[in-house]
Amino acid sequence: MDRTPRDRYGDYIDTFSSLPGKRVLADLIRFCHGDLTTAVMSDVDGKIDPYYTVLNEGKRQVLLYIRQYMKEPPVHADHADDGGGPL
Repeated sequence: MDRTPRDRYGDYIDTFSSLPGKRVLADLIRFCHGDLTTAVMSDVDGKIDPYYTVLNEGKRQVLLYIRQYMKEPPVHADHADDGGGPL
């Protein structure tokens, strides 16, 4: 199925604008460290743990992707799907 960026925008808005969708988005914001730092301090030496920090940053990227698609309709709505690549 060929989906345009505008189609994807509509799907994200439909999904996350309902009451259950808003609850899921709020949970994702919490789980994906949406409003917090992604850096994790090691309990062992008190330094930043690069592995857990990268893990948390990966979660955060998912949330940023969702937020980006909900932000505004794509400018070039009639072009082919962008494949969901980097923002």
